[in-house]
Amino acid sequence: MNYLIVTDNPEVAVFGEQCGVRRIFVDLETLGKSERPVTPESVVACHRSENISQVQKAIDQADLVVRVNPLHSQTLVEVERCIDAGADHLMLPMFRSARELDQFCRFVAGRVGVIPLIETAGAMNDIDKIVRVEGVAEVFVGLNDLYLELGLQFSLQPLAMGLVDQIAACCREVDMTFGVGSASTVGPGDLPGAMVLGEYVRLGAKWTILSRSFSHPKDDVGDALKNSDLPHEITQLQLECERLAHRAANQVEADHREFCRRVARFIAERA
Repeated sequence: MNYLIVTDNPEVAVFGEQCGVRRIFVDLETLGKSERPVTPESVVACHRSENISQVQKAIDQADLVVRVNPLHSQTLVEVERCIDAGADHLMLPMFRSARELDQFCRFVAGRVGVIPLIETAGAMNDIDKIVRVEGVAEVFVGLNDLYLELGLQFSLQPLAMGLVDQIAACCREVDMTFGVGSASTVGPGDLPGAMVLGEYVRLGAKWTILSRSFSHPKDDVGDALKNSDLPHEITQLQLECERLAHRAANQVEADHREFCRRVARFIAERA
């Protein structure tokens, strides 16, 4: 499994890279966010496009992913600005069809990789076409907005309902890498981070975002550098991924059933 941190702070980006993070995620998406429901899982970044080049200059081996706004009248301008600033990949959010994604890929014109963010019902239903759009480098499933769009009660429900299985299957058909959701620290709880990670491994996901359970992605470099346990936490995640990848098939199925049971119980308790 490979990890992303969400930041436009060059010092935080360097810190993350030194700890083993493979991608830095700058989030420029603002259009339409104020109209969406706010949930405990919601994170609204306040990143600035002028910081893209600073982050790119600061990092060494990590890739730089920039999430732009949904398609709008100034998308081409935004694409040019991000590519000129040094983005390695551009992520398109809140699109609803392969046709929209194709228009975005035409703007990018193969200069950087395009990562469609699957977080609408339309995109989920069009996934078999999306993975075949020219210019798409890989796919990422955004669980938070997807569950809201589908009228569900919890961000992990799309995993428990098998909806992400369908997306993963389409990616496997064309040998396309995909990522999903976020990962928390390995530890106990009603829905332990290791159990969620087990679902990602079961599906074959290769990328996930480090969640707010890690203190460093808050865009406060003071908080970031105080988290001396981050290298240890990432090592623990990797060790857990290796264990999960070597499970027997019957254990994978048993773990999946337990995950679904706990999600159902969590929803019932929240209700």
